[in-house]
Amino acid sequence: MMPRFSLIVPTRNRIKTLTENLQRLTALAETVPGGAEIIVADNGSDDGTPELVRSRFSQVRLIELEENRSTAARNVAAEHAAAPFLVMLDDDSYLDSASLALMGRALEADDELACVAARVERAHPPGSHEGGGLPGVFIGCGAAIRGEVFAAVGGYPDDYGYYVEEYDFCFRMLQRGRRVRWFEDIVVCHERSDENRDFNRIVRFLTRNNLRLWERYAPPGMRDAMLAETVERYARIARRERAEVGYFQGIAEAAELLGAMDRAQPGPPDAADVRRLTRREFDIVYGLDDARRVVEERGVAPSYKRPAVYARGKGVEQLLDVCEDLGLRIETLFDPHYVEQTQADYREHWRGRLVVPPAAADRYRPDVLIVGSLSPGACRDLAREARRAFPSTAIVEPVVWAKAARSTSTLCVGA
Repeated sequence: MMPRFSLIVPTRNRIKTLTENLQRLTALAETVPGGAEIIVADNGSDDGTPELVRSRFSQVRLIELEENRSTAARNVAAEHAAAPFLVMLDDDSYLDSASLALMGRALEADDELACVAARVERAHPPGSHEGGGLPGVFIGCGAAIRGEVFAAVGGYPDDYGYYVEEYDFCFRMLQRGRRVRWFEDIVVCHERSDENRDFNRIVRFLTRNNLRLWERYAPPGMRDAMLAETVERYARIARRERAEVGYFQGIAEAAELLGAMDRAQPGPPDAADVRRLTRREFDIVYGLDDARRVVEERGVAPSYKRPAVYARGKGVEQLLDVCEDLGLRIETLFDPHYVEQTQADYREHWRGRLVVPPAAADRYRPDVLIVGSLSPGACRDLAREARRAFPSTAIVEPVVWAKAARSTSTLCVGA
């Protein structure tokens, strides 16, 4: 009988992490109504991973790749998948039977829905969320995609390596008229294993691949602005995470890649018709219609005299444009990652706004705070931070979630 779900798990040289996760997933697969298969795509591991899977998890379908295909290993797994719904996980992410069932229910209830994006919680600290993604882009370790849509789009590109490839995929899916929807009550837990995790490497790929992405897809007239935003954003992240080496490597690699793209203009595999996003598609990616509606309903009021923004997260530039369009004069931005300077007269300005730490709340006294991130999970966490730092101030979350029919999961609590 054809299973209802194919759980796709790429891995490379993380035998301990994968073993722990397959114990969870094989137990889950036995309880799923309609059935679920597990497909592990091994990216040329040399730590005994294939032998381990064959000996201990005979119910798992193992695909052994001779070389490291990175995230594009998911494409090979998808070609072997028997189910109509492909559930994309990492070797350190998992979900429970209730969330898996809700993924299927959401996709079956709406033929126009191409992809379910889960709320991806981090196991540590419990209750925190992964900060990636946008309203029109899922997080790669927690989503369910219709198999026929995945095939029609051409799968993941194979020229990104790790990170940002789901953006490329979602952009091409959007250009075919198919969309992503985020569900608050569908939860995937991400252990974020430290096995083989190097933050310089992560920042290198994030910097390089985001520059590649916007060179390829930025709407007409927006290329330079999006590239500049990317350079500035990851410079701040690199300083904060002490990953400057990886950042400069990413910049150098991107410069070389963008030069090659200018000369040859290659597109990702099986996507010869790749084109730049339209302005309307760009707005959908960032969820700007919802952000505009929420800010207008909750952030604009005659009684608010000192509106401000909390944090410089992904999409904050677009959010500031929304505020400006609505007539909100944002003069102050509270940055929880702000580092005080030694000079007594130092003031940081960014995009024409004064940047201050949350500790300066008494001095600047905002009466409404708009959370400065359009990444759903990050927006949720930053709103919680803002409420602690500004208990008597109205807090506006500009991201809208869907609900699939149950109360919020506590899957990761105590993990």
